Amino acid sequence: MQTGLYSRLGLAALAVTASMGTALAQDKLTITLDTPPSHVRNIWVQKFADALEERSGGAMKSQIFSSGQLYSSRDAPKAVSRGDAGMAIVPTPTLAAIQSDLNVTDLPMFNGLSQEQMDRVVDGPLGQTLSEMTAEKIRVIVPGGWFVLGEDHTYSTTREIKSFADRKGLQTRIPGTGLPIRCGAPPCQSPGFRPWPSRSWPGCQHRHHGAIWT
Repeated sequence: MQTGLYSRLGLAALAVTASMGTALAQDKLTITLDTPPSHVRNIWVQKFADALEERSGGAMKSQIFSSGQLYSSRDAPKAVSRGDAGMAIVPTPTLAAIQSDLNVTDLPMFNGLSQEQMDRVVDGPLGQTLSEMTAEKIRVIVPGGWFVLGEDHTYSTTREIKSFADRKGLQTRIPGTGLPIRCGAPPCQSPGFRPWPSRSWPGCQHRHHGAIWT
């Protein structure tokens, strides 16, 4: 497999949790993530889980399920809303399927901003409003600020990718929101969306030539 890598843009994510009563009723806080243990999101969630146990004097323990073991990013918000999971951190492209206003962060005006500039956007009034709207729509709690998932990368099974021109003619799985489609669609034959835990498999099975993820 020949795998190319091209850094493109950053993605954000929101933490969604069940009500405190539901979380405390469980022996452990079940946290579902769709990224592998080595991902920055998982590393920080583990730090959160350790701090939660320490500050509660051992009363609140957590169990983290990585790599979509319990739920894909598509299904995680509904699982938390039902109380089947206690917490999830879900990328905005996925949450936008439920709360469409989250698409605003993928508009071209946000492309190319520095991390400091984007932090001011998502940590300011806009980010707070979007968090509140998401919490109300899904019937969950959105605690704290936004997570930064890092830069998106394009992986291919057929050629090395160093520019957008290198993606011409490739079928590439991409997050299905405004900016990724704007950037990804023109050079691709049929860009589409697949929940992240399973996005690499079509490429391995040669159904698609590549995929984009953090």
